[in-house]
Amino acid sequence: MMKILSTGLATLMHPIVSFESILEDKGKWQSYMETAVLLLLVILSRIGSIYWTHAPLASIRPDRANLIVEIAKILVPFFTWGMAYYGVTSIMDGETTLCEVLVSSAYSLTPYLIFTIPMSLLSNVMSTSEAGVYSFVFTFMWVWIVFLYFLSLKEMNDYTFGKAIGVFLLVLCTMILIWAIAVLFYVLTNNLWSFLKDLQLELRLLWLGRK
Repeated sequence: MMKILSTGLATLMHPIVSFESILEDKGKWQSYMETAVLLLLVILSRIGSIYWTHAPLASIRPDRANLIVEIAKILVPFFTWGMAYYGVTSIMDGETTLCEVLVSSAYSLTPYLIFTIPMSLLSNVMSTSEAGVYSFVFTFMWVWIVFLYFLSLKEMNDYTFGKAIGVFLLVLCTMILIWAIAVLFYVLTNNLWSFLKDLQLELRLLWLGRK
């Protein structure tokens, strides 16, 4: 936990040093454990924010929240980014392994851990007139996270600034493509299942009609 804390703080204060230390760390299974712990903390922060945010400022009411969906909203983009990042950088002369991609991406979510719970608690003493300030803080948080994701891609793969922008955009396009293929697969599978059920029903009715 001390290593997670120190690397997390380094990611906030000196991100380049933090990403370089991730490259130097060869403890593969330890890195996977760090990723799992950080993701768990992000999930717990999200669940805490749902229940602790002042109702007028909340994005979702606790009684309407589906925790499975909320967890998926964290894990699906995270692992899609990891897959797309690793796949694209493998083609574009990248230097990172999948393990390094995941752990650096997890540490890039550190601003989420720093802001989410404190702002959720602080929202209870804020009025609706201060919703703009509340929204600005979270917008700033997400911009910071995106910046860390970009910086990790650039520094860990030793890309120039221009190439890093191009690869970053290509990774985002790849993520969209992965989601589009997943949705298409789901629709086709669902339609095929419905067709097979209807076909089974027709065959059963035909068989019973012959008796």
